[in-house]
Order: sequence, then structure tokens, then C-alpha cells
Amino acid sequence: MVQKVKNDEKQAQTRLILGAIGVGALVIALGFILLSASGGGLGRANIDYESIPVTKTNDGAWVLGEAEAPFTLVVFEDFMCSHCQAYEPDLEAYIKEFVATGRAKFEFRMLQTSSPSPLMFQLAQCADEIDEGSFFKAREELFHMARAGWRADSSPRAFADTLGLNYTEILSCQRDANQWQVDAQLAQQLGASGTPAVFVRVNNSTPRTEVNLGPRPDISTLRNYINAQFPATN
Repeated sequence: MVQKVKNDEKQAQTRLILGAIGVGALVIALGFILLSASGGGLGRANIDYESIPVTKTNDGAWVLGEAEAPFTLVVFEDFMCSHCQAYEPDLEAYIKEFVATGRAKFEFRMLQTSSPSPLMFQLAQCADEIDEGSFFKAREELFHMARAGWRADSSPRAFADTLGLNYTEILSCQRDANQWQVDAQLAQQLGASGTPAVFVRVNNSTPRTEVNLGPRPDISTLRNYINAQFPATN
């Protein structure tokens, strides 16, 4: 009788342990699904870039948003930079809330911090030169590929296939795709040495740091600043 009680207790403990493991696995799985759905994993941001105007600065950088918007967030990034990848959800939220609605702009600048970066920068530039207006879609895809694991031998062709571009045309374009070097010169002038490096433009001013935003403002900080400094007019 005593032995039977002990066996029953062991079986109950085993069921509890297995149940706890099952619950833990379920929590992890749900967390992964939610992370991917929110854009913090390998998912894309679900931004309709084709509906947002794109202009270029005098020195060739791409700017997303209505030309008359008074505030521009200028961000130097590297696709392979883990801090830049972690910052993407805030930038995506900023684009959806302020750029897509015409209240602000987003100026993307390229700054190398890793060896594969120049090739990736050239791919983004060439995507736009081959298919005008595709730069920010290319930017999103390159961040996605960097998070998934960039392979120098196969990723460039996969990038071209995903965006529906002619890979031979991209290879030809790469020889003269040097916007990343132009951006690097500006970064040096502004004192940006790491990524992401965040600056602001007000109307057409020179990019500057903004102490009220800090070095890497999250969407809440950006929202508070823009609503205070550039309130919506309607």
C-alpha cells in the first residue's frame, strides 16, 4: 500500500513537470508568433511605400514623405548593424504614424560598420536606379535579409529575384553606385561614427542633433516631440 502511494506521487510529479514544460513551450511559441507579427522578428513592416512620395536631397540621398513636411528624421544606418535592426520597429512606427500621413519625412543615409555593407548599399541604390521609386522597399528587404542571415554568395541574386529585378543590370549598375560614400562624407562632417546615428532637419536646414530627442529616440519620444513642435493642422 505504501509503495502504491509513492508510485502515485511520482506519477503526479511527472505529470506536473511535463505539464510545465508544455506550457513553457506554448508561451515561447506564442511569443515568437507575436514578435513576428509585430515586425520585431523577421516579418516585414507592411508599409505601402508606393503610396508615399519620395524625393532626393541635393547630394543624392533618398527622402520618404511629402516634400512640404516641416520635420525630417535623418538616420545613418547599416543593414548588418544589430542596433539598427533593433531600431527598425520604432522607425517603422514613425513612418506609419507621421511620414505616411504627410506630417514628417524620413531621410535614410548609409554608413558602413561591417564588411558586407558596401555591396548591400549598392544593391539598394541600384534597385532604385533600375526601378525608380523602389529604394525604401529595397531598404526594408535588405534589413529583412540581414536579420535572416546574409550570404555574400547567394543573397544578392535572391534580393534581385524578390524585387523582380534583372540581376545582370544590377551587376552593371554596381560599378558606379557610390551614394554610400557620399553619405559617409556627410556622416564625418556631422560627427556620426556609429549606427544608428539620428539627426533632424527642420524644413531645409542642415542636419543637426536634437537634445530633446536623444541619440536614438523611440516612437513615444518622437511622437511627443513632433506633436509639441509640429502639431497637426487638422
